[in-house]
Amino acid sequence: MPLRTTLVGALPKADFSPKLVGHNAFSVKPAYAAEIGRFLAKFDVGGYFEVQTLQALLQQVELGLDILTEGELSRVDYWRYNCFYFDGLESDGGEIVVSGPVSLNDPVLHHDFSRAQAYTERPVKVAMAGPATLLDPTHLQDRHYGDRRQLHFDLAQALNGEVRALAEAGCRWIQLDEPMLGFDTEMALDYGIEALDVCFEGVGDEVNRVVHICRGYAIVDGDRSVRNPINPYPVLAAALERSAATVVALEAAAEGFDYELLETFATTAVMLGFIANVSSEVEQPDDIRREMLAALEHIDAERLIAASDCGFANFRGVDATIVWRKIRNMVEAAGSVD
Repeated sequence: MPLRTTLVGALPKADFSPKLVGHNAFSVKPAYAAEIGRFLAKFDVGGYFEVQTLQALLQQVELGLDILTEGELSRVDYWRYNCFYFDGLESDGGEIVVSGPVSLNDPVLHHDFSRAQAYTERPVKVAMAGPATLLDPTHLQDRHYGDRRQLHFDLAQALNGEVRALAEAGCRWIQLDEPMLGFDTEMALDYGIEALDVCFEGVGDEVNRVVHICRGYAIVDGDRSVRNPINPYPVLAAALERSAATVVALEAAAEGFDYELLETFATTAVMLGFIANVSSEVEQPDDIRREMLAALEHIDAERLIAASDCGFANFRGVDATIVWRKIRNMVEAAGSVD
């Protein structure tokens, strides 16, 4: 049977688009300020985001994807967006610092979901950075807790408010981006995967609860040394199978994958990357199909979802045609599997 298809998250972002940089605050690069300013003289920035979201959905529909994403095009980056709506976090000289007890001030992602889902009957998946990834040393700087574990669980509790609001709004595909669980598997097994259960607490089985663990971002065709040099999946697979996640999203295209590991997931669905986000090389349908068939020797088709390794925010708007070709080939390959 054909495989379902989706993307992990972000689509290529245009440099000229406004980006949210705070609670109801946005910025525009100076080179495009005059043109965007003329648009905003006639429409508010919400109108811009509305059109941008519709275009992202139409692009995915045209490519034939089954499960869409809202594109994350208004986010300045994938992790910081969450932080604008948490009490206890504040900006200080470009850093986001923990200055007090963390809690959710006001859910925001359900607005993004509702804006996107209103335009399509296909399901829309919404992603957010998980607690372990928010605590990446290059992200949040703790000046209050002095207890990393407690901060981790308070972040999970705050994210649970976002997750519940999404579920109540009708979102049936909710994803936590947690590459840091792969970078620090000891922490993941100690309490990181337990914190995923906190994030998803109170959300029923009608919701596909996705956790995405890639091996890190990198510049396209650039230095990959910033990525995780260790394959974390054999270490984490059994614990993920026992977790509240009903779908695990793993990368397989960039660094290869041992498909026998899929047998660890007896009930959990796997969203597996068949196209790489760190390479401009366009994978060909026959090659992708061969990898899909190899995976299907170890998992049934109902629980295998074809996806990208990670999001495509590292591709800029001018490089988007490469991304669209990758996706089109993946969809073609997924449709030819029987």
